[in-house]
Amino acid sequence: MMRKHLPMYLVCIAFWAMFLWVPQQACGADVEWQIDWQEDGSLSEQLSLPDQYPLQLSTGWKVEKQGNNYVYFRHFEKWEDYLVQTERMPLIIDQRNYILATTSTFFVDEQSAGTLFKQLNELEGFTFKLRVAGIIKDTTGQVDENTVVFRYNKSKDFLSEDTLAKITTVDGFLVGICILVLGLVGIFIFFVGRLKKVDRMISEIYSLENIDLSLLDEEERG
Repeated sequence: MMRKHLPMYLVCIAFWAMFLWVPQQACGADVEWQIDWQEDGSLSEQLSLPDQYPLQLSTGWKVEKQGNNYVYFRHFEKWEDYLVQTERMPLIIDQRNYILATTSTFFVDEQSAGTLFKQLNELEGFTFKLRVAGIIKDTTGQVDENTVVFRYNKSKDFLSEDTLAKITTVDGFLVGICILVLGLVGIFIFFVGRLKKVDRMISEIYSLENIDLSLLDEEERG
């Protein structure tokens, strides 16, 4: 009896193996969109997709062929310049500035999903990567060192997200100035302390209480 059911059992295993394997391949990132947020606040954006799907983009993009992919890339000085673009990731950012650091919360903004983003929905597999020079926390993506990664079957699945991540960045210039100022203050305090110690030693050595007045009287008489 066992031998009669064995072939069907193997068929079921093969079926389930294919069922589990196919979705992973569907998320194989035919489209990869990456934004690098540099320490100086500038942005480098890169969009990669198979060469059988060329795009007609605005003049702000540059393109080059890398293997079987077209790679489109561009650069911005700050987030404010990026967020006014129509061909961009549908993001909004809430930034809170503190003395030495800035906390940026990234949200998905479905209303800003332009024709480029919607056009990518025709392809299987969509990956968005955000690389930052800061600390990543409270994210729904996968964190790999200083990069948070989001993977989906279609680009439209990205629009179902709400809060993507919170990023804390430190102002290296201000931190450097603070360290320099604290160092100078420390040196000043040390120097003043040494001066006070020397002054105290001089006072103790040449204090009138330590001088033998009888000797002075004899010198005056002589």
